[in-house]
Amino acid sequence: MPLILPDRLANVFIAYFVTGAWQSNCYVIADEDAGLAVAIDVGMDAARTVEELLAQRDFQLAGILLTHGLSTTAPRRRPGRCAPGPGVGAPGRPGN
Repeated sequence: MPLILPDRLANVFIAYFVTGAWQSNCYVIADEDAGLAVAIDVGMDAARTVEELLAQRDFQLAGILLTHGLSTTAPRRRPGRCAPGPGVGAPGRPGN
């Protein structure tokens, strides 16, 4: 198993927060050098928090990844699929 050295994580931004009535665990992980972020397991009522975080850090949303299919996560996405940006839920994109 390869080692993950600390110097390889130096420019990775990780944020964790809990949201919604179901207290969903949501994450935003970004490459600070590239300015690209992925939102993971975006729960109900998470859009505003994710959008504010992206704006504060000047990140572009590259995708949304759902690791499981519970009613607490964004609707109409299959687990394991990454949805393209530009915003949380990617309004106007197929599947929304």
